[in-house]
Amino acid sequence: MHWLTRTSFDAGLKGERCPLEKAYTHKEVLNLFTNFTTTTASIDYLFGTGWGKINNIFPKFLHRFLGKKIGWHLMIHAVK
Repeated sequence: MHWLTRTSFDAGLKGERCPLEKAYTHKEVLNLFTNFTTTTASIDYLFGTGWGKINNIFPKFLHRFLGKKIGWHLMIHAVK
């Protein structure tokens, strides 16, 4: 989407553009947190900065609803 909308990437800690990115499946995330007492991972966050001005068109409730249904980020809650 960044390329299509000509929107810049989020800056990394040192100002680089997305210096490190790794994708995990739901199962892989749960495996990474096996030493934790409880771990949950839920889908969220559909509209990132790559959507540019399109991001502002959608109302916040629609952002939340679509993010929970078809988002691509896993929000992880883990208790040690």
